[in-house]
Amino acid sequence: MITPLLLVLVGAPATGASIAAVSGAGSAFTDTAGPASPAAIDDGWAAREVTLDELLRHAEGRAPKNARAHAQVSLGAAAREAVAPLLPYNPSVGAALGVRTNPLGASFEMQLTISQQLEIAGERGARRRAAGAYDVGLHRRLDQSRFETQVALRWAYASALLAKQRLHTATRVRDFTGSLVHTAKRQVEAGDLAPLRLRMAEASLAQATQARREAARVYRAACRQLATTAGWPAAEPIAPVGELGDVSSRLDADALVSEALERHPELVALAQELRAARAGLRAAKRDAWPEPTIGAYAAREHEPGSPFASRVGLITVSVPLPLWRRNQGPRAQAKAQLRIAEVALATRRYELEQELRRSIDAVQTAAARVQDYGRDVLPRFDENLELLQRAFELGEIDIIGVAVGRQSFFDAQAAALETWSDYLAAVRQLELAVGRPVVDTMGAAAAPMGSAGPAAP
Repeated sequence: MITPLLLVLVGAPATGASIAAVSGAGSAFTDTAGPASPAAIDDGWAAREVTLDELLRHAEGRAPKNARAHAQVSLGAAAREAVAPLLPYNPSVGAALGVRTNPLGASFEMQLTISQQLEIAGERGARRRAAGAYDVGLHRRLDQSRFETQVALRWAYASALLAKQRLHTATRVRDFTGSLVHTAKRQVEAGDLAPLRLRMAEASLAQATQARREAARVYRAACRQLATTAGWPAAEPIAPVGELGDVSSRLDADALVSEALERHPELVALAQELRAARAGLRAAKRDAWPEPTIGAYAAREHEPGSPFASRVGLITVSVPLPLWRRNQGPRAQAKAQLRIAEVALATRRYELEQELRRSIDAVQTAAARVQDYGRDVLPRFDENLELLQRAFELGEIDIIGVAVGRQSFFDAQAAALETWSDYLAAVRQLELAVGRPVVDTMGAAAAPMGSAGPAAP
């Protein structure tokens, strides 16, 4: 019986990282682009075929992760706006009206005051620099989000292609089993085969048909995940184009480690957050300086019994004495934020190097396994089934021999597809650790960052 094998073929999750080429830009959730090019499977489901480049351009501003990061960037503009006013405090104006009395009588009096609190230690400039560093940090996080979306999209695209290959395998199994049943019926009618053998073949066909339905569902789910990652309109199903390509294990570990520690988007973002923390601490220290208040005082005074009124004008200056309150709370918090940023950057650099070296080893091992199966198993699957069917039709083997041979070929095919899943998973982790796409659809190790593109295989 082939039930366990069919479940292996269609039930294994299509995990892994994409190995397709990367490029693109874009922007809003519900737009579509260009005419549809249907990609159908025989149970009535049809989808538009899209390339990876199309999805990358679409995802630039429409992918959910990118959209959230774009929204987060608005906090930087808000921080800049908060420190934009020239003076942080509003002026104060006061007025007093009253009567002065003495034994000689009473007279009307009026007093006016205006005052403005000032910053004299460069507090505004320090706050503006801190807000600017915070804003830049949010943009660096946006760059990180774009990179992570790119990796996720490449993985989802490759996963859909792998599910497509599993669907092809399940379809081939169903068709082969159907042919076997047709031949068995002829042999039963001719008296060359026992009816029980035919019933066994018909049971296998039923199982193969159900397995093929499940493979189609898994493929549709992979395509839906691809659309979700790219932010594609939910009402329009999509499907990937092409097939998984060759692989390559040629990776320069030292060069990749050096590049990742210098240019990884997450490290760039953490370094900018460290600069923002330092700027925040400088601003908190400046805010500890006393802030003087200057003002003007004007009054009309008239002593009862005097024939003349007096007019008074004064300039006032007051300075608080920083004896008890010296901005201790914000300064302590800023120091803690600086410490957190320093530790976050240092520990992430260490973790990334470890992840990168581990991922390089995983990619090289998985690539060797895929290449082994690619030479000996995957290209011969259809040919092997055809040879089996021909041998059965010619009477060279009986239906039991067909079942044994088919099981052997199926086991090898399932193992070959599983190595692809392992390879794609390893590539995804490698790209996340390096900070850019590393392997293209032809399996070539990508050129160092800043070059024109991936190196040829």
